[in-house]
Amino acid sequence: NAMLSPSSKTQLRTLKKEHDQLLALMPLASSRIQGEWTALEEKWQAYIGIIRSIAHDELLAHGNKEALLDSLSADLTARYQVMQRALH
Repeated sequence: NAMLSPSSKTQLRTLKKEHDQLLALMPLASSRIQGEWTALEEKWQAYIGIIRSIAHDELLAHGNKEALLDSLSADLTARYQVMQRALH
């Protein structure tokens, strides 16, 4: 089975924590923020889908998927930070 790199595992734990914190705040958010959240949720689901694929060794281009994970992780991190600031 393919394994996630240590950095990808760390990214996943950090993003999951940030995701869950923001999810808990969404009922209090404005409709604009909720709309942005919907778009972020699509990226989150794509990110999780890639992780599941790697974990199940279903991908031949594992290295390319790790690079995609890094890119998605950076994007999600930046957007989650913007959303955190907007909600506080």
